[in-house]
Amino acid sequence: MTVASKDYSPQMNTNTEAYFQVRPPPLPGQRWNERSYFFLLVTTATLMLRPSDFFQTTFPYFLISFGFCLLFGAQVLQKELTLDRILNQPIVTCMMGVALGIFLSQVSHLNFERAILLTLVYFKTLAYVVMVFGLIKKTERLENFCRWLLLFIFIGVTVSVLQFNGLIHLENFDAAYKEGLSTFDENGKRNFIYRLKGVGIFSDPNDFCLILQLGIALALLIRPGLKRIWTKLATFFILGEFFYALLLTRSRGGFIALIVGGCVLLIEQYGIKKIVFPLLILGPLVFGVFAGRQTNIDLSNRDDTAQHRIQLWSEGFRTMAKSPLFGLGANDFQVVCGTGLVAHNSYVHAFSELGIFGGSFFFGIYFYIITAMRKVRPYIPDEKFLKNCRRLFYVAIIFNAFGLLSLSRVYTQTTYILPALVISYLQIIRARTGWAPEAFSKIEFYRLLVMGCGVVAIFQIFILSFAQWGGGFN
Repeated sequence: MTVASKDYSPQMNTNTEAYFQVRPPPLPGQRWNERSYFFLLVTTATLMLRPSDFFQTTFPYFLISFGFCLLFGAQVLQKELTLDRILNQPIVTCMMGVALGIFLSQVSHLNFERAILLTLVYFKTLAYVVMVFGLIKKTERLENFCRWLLLFIFIGVTVSVLQFNGLIHLENFDAAYKEGLSTFDENGKRNFIYRLKGVGIFSDPNDFCLILQLGIALALLIRPGLKRIWTKLATFFILGEFFYALLLTRSRGGFIALIVGGCVLLIEQYGIKKIVFPLLILGPLVFGVFAGRQTNIDLSNRDDTAQHRIQLWSEGFRTMAKSPLFGLGANDFQVVCGTGLVAHNSYVHAFSELGIFGGSFFFGIYFYIITAMRKVRPYIPDEKFLKNCRRLFYVAIIFNAFGLLSLSRVYTQTTYILPALVISYLQIIRARTGWAPEAFSKIEFYRLLVMGCGVVAIFQIFILSFAQWGGGFN
């Protein structure tokens, strides 16, 4: 009995090997990178959704998850925090400048122990930023992170809206921010309004608006890449909920940022000539929907919160005049100014506490982002996601930049999430096309200081023009 011989020809072997080819296992460095990225997602989740708001706990979820992220990503920190890499990325240079400004603001007042402590606290924020852009080096991971971030934001907004409307009850979280008005009822009692606020560190309605506007940009970014109809429909629901939540915040700063960012988005998409007529129709409709506190900005009313904030800005700059270069000291605005309140303006807060030196670097973060996102446009590869990223990140940074005019968030991680994503995006473009922003130099440093002085001058002119003294801080 003969056995048929098998065909072991080279062609057969080649096809068989290709068919049964097994992907090589990831290298040890890749495994650590993937684990670090996993814990970065967990860290971001705990940042957006503080566990203690959902159930009684004192476990340090953020510190533990971020600790593992740093442990597995130690090589990322070592690689990204070299002097050459820092200077080649002006946005990162400005963040490091803010850290130096924090240190010098306290050292200039001989508070050495406080200088070290506050600088280390800010370095925690800076480390988070470095891990974001250090781990997100490819388009696929950038899209993946944006999707997870949108999910975290959506969960937080849903919980806040349900709690605000009484549909759920969380004992550790109050979604309503009670604000006293300058009007009184017939019995002489002050009237109040209730404004929506978010979970976790978004306990201020103005702060909540920043994350809502980022969520809107992320939903618009991710929607074109979704293939199933139900997922695309889900993005419409998410956008509707975000706009509804924005309405419930009754934030004037958030509304102004929405209007400016929306106009920028339409100009980026269609050009300024094509949007003039639609804006004439949609403008009154939008103002009608948001009518009330958000559209009522009366700078002449001494009892209005807008006027109180202008007075806070004036007090901050008045105190800063005693130490113009390094400011009155990081985290010392409330105490030194004697108001018990923050500036309610991140730029004024930064210049007041960190002086011209640190304040200019904080302003520079947004200046260099906006500049880079405008210059990179001709160099973007012909990929829909990357093109949408540039447009919607640019709009989101406009949202953010205007939103910071109404709240003080100079040192918190959430302020730096979007800049970190922009840095990742610019790194991806650099790897694909070779284009990169100009490196930070001594001339840029002097230019930045001059721009910082100009920003302070503009705020001073605004204060002198609109300040109405006679009311009180609230």
